[in-house]
Parts: sequence; structure tokens; C-alpha cells
Amino acid sequence: MIKAAVTIPVLCTGGFQTADVIRHAIQDGAFDGVTMARTLLANPDLPNMFAEGGNKAERPCTYCNRCLLEVLDNPLGCYEPQRFNSQQEMIADIMSIFENERSYPKAAELGVSKVEVAGATDKHPRSVAIQKTYGH
Repeated sequence: MIKAAVTIPVLCTGGFQTADVIRHAIQDGAFDGVTMARTLLANPDLPNMFAEGGNKAERPCTYCNRCLLEVLDNPLGCYEPQRFNSQQEMIADIMSIFENERSYPKAAELGVSKVEVAGATDKHPRSVAIQKTYGH
């Protein structure tokens, strides 16, 4: 066990999405904490849900890696269509980062004036168009 061999906190990564699994592993002494990346792209409020007693998100991350495929051309977010009722709902969820008061920089600070679903292509079937205003 790594934790027994070191004197620093040990973090574990790898698909944690359920509070009781995380709690059990930490209580058993396997490690001191977990890291979450794609899980939080799919469900950014998951830590708050855990703190309020929730155990698992209604629509957990599927680990499809579409977030990684889209990140170079589109805003960071979950692009798994099976997690949403419609493409519009998916885009609204992705773009909600610009509406969140805690996010920085905000859409207005970026000069973003309009967000819409762009035409699909073979490379980006769910592209997002962001119209930025320039000038005064």
C-alpha cells in the first residue's frame, strides 16, 4: 500500500462518481482523497451534492471522452448526447459556465454576445458557435 510507505497525503484518480465508494475507500485508509476531472465536467455540482447527503448524480459521466475531443475547438464541457434530453439542452448546459456568477472570465468580459448551435460537420457533429463582438 502506497499510503503506508509515504508521509505525504495520497490522492487517487480514476472515475470516482459515488459518495459512498469514495467515503469507504478513504475510511479504509487506502488514500486520503480523490481527484475528479471528467466527472466534474459532467456534473460540476457533484461535491455540493455529496456535502448535502447525495450519493450519485442523476446523469453520471459515461467516460466517452467527447469532452477531450471538443476542447480544442469548443468550450470545456460534457458533449455526451445520451446524458441530455436534446442537443439544445446539452449546449445550454455547456454554455452555462458563462452564466455562473462564480465563473471567470464571464461572457460579457470576453465580449461574447451570442451563443448558438452551429451546423454539424463530420469532425464536429455538435459544434457550438460563439459570436464575439469587436469594436467599441
